[in-house]
Amino acid sequence: REIDLKSGTVRTVAGNGEKGMPKDGEPATSQPLVSPRAACYGPNGIIYIASRNGNAVRKVDAMGNIHTIVSKSGKKGYSGDGGPAKNALVNGPKHLCLDDAGNLIITDDVNHCIRLYSPKTGKIHLVAGVPQKAGKQISNNPLKTQLNRPHGARLDAQGRLWIADSMNHRVLRFEKMPSID
Repeated sequence: REIDLKSGTVRTVAGNGEKGMPKDGEPATSQPLVSPRAACYGPNGIIYIASRNGNAVRKVDAMGNIHTIVSKSGKKGYSGDGGPAKNALVNGPKHLCLDDAGNLIITDDVNHCIRLYSPKTGKIHLVAGVPQKAGKQISNNPLKTQLNRPHGARLDAQGRLWIADSMNHRVLRFEKMPSID
């Protein structure tokens, strides 16, 4: 739901109150959702939604239609880095935020990693963690650092990557994210 802080008006932007997989391209408010966990605004009126138990990430476009952008199958798992995000698998996406370039940073909780979706290319990339391997190992390289059920990630104004590493009971800071080719 969206709340207009000035008027106090509350409106539904996605979901019809039923549990289920939404049909792409349909009005977002007429479609079911599966466990929406996080949402964030993107550029040009886009709203991104993490479907935790639906194992997918969706967007509501400026016209109000819903589209699956990560893991069209909705099956839990891990795959797809460097390739089309629609064909990738995620497992329990829990948190979303944007970087300054408009890329979507996804906390892929049960896969113990942080991923990045590029709206420009439609591809998904690993940016932190060792996928499907929980652990405590720390490195200056986010791709060699083991996470355990991360619950959130964010970039600060200096471009540093912060990760709330929930089950390791720590907050990590990396001086930069790995470059995405």
